[in-house]
Amino acid sequence: YVSLLSICNATSSDAITATISVACAILFLAFAIAGNNFFHEEKMLNRMHYVESLILFVLFVSIKFSGLTITMLWTLIAVVVFALGIMTKTTWPRLSAILLLGFTLLKLILLDSISFTAIQKIIAYLTIGTLLLILSFFYQKFKKVLFSDNEHKK
Repeated sequence: YVSLLSICNATSSDAITATISVACAILFLAFAIAGNNFFHEEKMLNRMHYVESLILFVLFVSIKFSGLTITMLWTLIAVVVFALGIMTKTTWPRLSAILLLGFTLLKLILLDSISFTAIQKIIAYLTIGTLLLILSFFYQKFKKVLFSDNEHKK
């Protein structure tokens, strides 16, 4: 990825950097899917490819978009990855999604809320607090179901 950026001199153009980021994300995702289908024993390598794909896709979003749009898209990505982790009954996508959501909340609180008015800040912080309380309640209630890792049973 870094080699492609330096070869294409991508530091001068965000469009080139974004294109390379999304292309490498798709490539790593294809490697991970192929690895799951053909190399079942290489679980760690496949996980690394999925995580690299996720990181590059998040990087693509942060290059291509700006402001509050990044926050909303990162939240959407985290929800999709968390749902995929629940559907596949694997732990690492859920933990990755929680980590991404944590970074998203930090970005919202530290960077995005600077441009909010006082009322918008109050509404945003109350909404975030309420959502975090609801999420933590359901997380604790369904903790055994969520973290019954299907990978170790195979």
